Amino acid sequence: MNTYFHKFIMRFIEYNGFEASTTMEQLRRLQEDWVIERNWTQYHSPRNLVLALVGEVGELAELFQWQGEIACSLPGWSERRKLPVPHICSVIPRYCFILALQSVNTLARS
Repeated sequence: MNTYFHKFIMRFIEYNGFEASTTMEQLRRLQEDWVIERNWTQYHSPRNLVLALVGEVGELAELFQWQGEIACSLPGWSERRKLPVPHICSVIPRYCFILALQSVNTLARS
């Protein structure tokens, strides 16, 4: 597995409250179950995933637009302004993860 991708996945696991011993296969199953429960498979084409990713990054960028340099703890921001940041930041890796899994599956089948 690509070292950078592995590091990304480990950060994703820790941020989302999974155990460090969580395997890629467990994550893949959890993600797959999540998608199937909501009947979202039909929407998860590479194009749609990339467009959704761009939209989420845009929402995050909008929060920081014209703010100048901001410290990590977002000092001076109200709780209401901070509220969407963790959510958006947790959705972005999910889209990347699904897209990466699709790419890996495509390579494995070829």
